[in-house]
Amino acid sequence: MTQIVKLPDSANCIIETACLETLRKLESPDDPNVLFELVGVFLQSSEARLSRLVGNLAGSDFHQIGEEAHSLKATCATLGAVALSELCKALEEAAIRKDLAETTRLVGVIELQYRVAKSELQRRVLPD
Repeated sequence: MTQIVKLPDSANCIIETACLETLRKLESPDDPNVLFELVGVFLQSSEARLSRLVGNLAGSDFHQIGEEAHSLKATCATLGAVALSELCKALEEAAIRKDLAETTRLVGVIELQYRVAKSELQRRVLPD
């Protein structure tokens, strides 16, 4: 059963500025690159998670898909990728239901949305 994912009103914004600003407040003269470092770790770990999602999907390993989706959901929300976080939540729920068609669809959508969020984070946080 295909489920419609209700995205928050702020989903028009790929990355919520308020989240990035909150993380920037953690920076200090002694540690001026907190946000840069967080984004770098997020991008590196997310690439690995997405790769595992695809592999787990091929093996219909719904438990692992749910675990990866749960972890990705949390880190996306922390960095303000709210729409991506909501998609990961929907994937986690589809994995719990063992809904192969919906899980497959959502993994594809998440891969696309991740690329958009990655590009936006790089544009807004990483140096030129």
